[in-house]
Amino acid sequence: MTSPRSSTARRGAGHGGEAASWFSSGELAASRAYHVPLHRAALAVAGADLLVGLVVAAAAARWAGGHGGDDGWVVRSLLVGAALAGLRAPHRAAVEWWRETRHEPAHGDDAVGRGLVAATAVGSALARVASWAVLSVALVGLSRWTPAWPLIAGGVALAGLLAGSVAGPRFAAGWLDRARPLTDGALRRRIDGLAERAGLGPVAVLAGSGRLARTGEGAYVGGFGRARRLVVDAGLLAPGTPDDVVDAVVAHELAHWRLGHLRRGLAPPVLAVVVATALASAFGRLEPAELPMLDVVLRATGLALAPLVAARSRRAEHDADALAAGLVVDGPAAATGVRQLLLDARTELEPRGVGAWLAHYPPPAARLSRLAAGPTAQLGRARA
Repeated sequence: MTSPRSSTARRGAGHGGEAASWFSSGELAASRAYHVPLHRAALAVAGADLLVGLVVAAAAARWAGGHGGDDGWVVRSLLVGAALAGLRAPHRAAVEWWRETRHEPAHGDDAVGRGLVAATAVGSALARVASWAVLSVALVGLSRWTPAWPLIAGGVALAGLLAGSVAGPRFAAGWLDRARPLTDGALRRRIDGLAERAGLGPVAVLAGSGRLARTGEGAYVGGFGRARRLVVDAGLLAPGTPDDVVDAVVAHELAHWRLGHLRRGLAPPVLAVVVATALASAFGRLEPAELPMLDVVLRATGLALAPLVAARSRRAEHDADALAAGLVVDGPAAATGVRQLLLDARTELEPRGVGAWLAHYPPPAARLSRLAAGPTAQLGRARA
């Protein structure tokens, strides 16, 4: 785990934060080759989704001319909802097929792998069609029952959001991450020491071996109150991982905990629900033919808000990095190890263009430089 650059260049990275000070030209080129097509695919899917919405909206409006009134609204709602999801299925499935069998050929490099990709795409498409059809009927039916349907729908969405924030981490840790309580006494004492330096009491620490190992996420903090827990990838806690690397990853998550980012992280989705509720209120009693246009309006608003949400996330990650740098003992050693973790997780090393606008994390080189700068310079920068 050594950096391709000299210690002099690394110290210079603390000032400029250039990616070339931490990563070789080959590593940067490989990262661009991997991520740029993904960004283009994501933009293509978003644009195609909007186009489908507009096409279905025009067709539904024309069809409504001879099929209006209250009769048959359930069937019409089902058809419109199914059309929205069904017409989006081909381009979504095509992108998923490309990503799994061409962009990451290890996921679908044989007949079995390709079959699994195809089966997953078909299953996802059918599930989306069914859920959209049911949701369409529910919204139209609710609007016919009361003019306050946007407030009720928004309230249900907020209740689901809050319930998921409380119960979701417990489900994710137990089922998706197959997490179990950490039994290594030495590691447990080391993490407790980090938590104490962060100003926290004892924390519930779990070692996960499911989703975390597949995604390379490393660790996360989730839940509120007694349900809050720190889940760390069991592979990261293996004997071969340097202590400095474990400290850096765990300290970053503890910093999120200490700075209250979990609570503040609810603000963007709550704002999205409030904005969606306000926009839906403009439609009055919702007709089946208006569903596609409502969908387009909400999607366009979500795309417009995405850079603001990403910028807020980057600020939170910046502050967590600053506090974490004040908790680790050997910043430069930790930065060298984390650099390798970033490469192993195929992190985008030099975000540009759309990738930079929508990135939820600061540039990796800036994060590594911040970690390597040492605790004295960083601890005071973290905002309480």
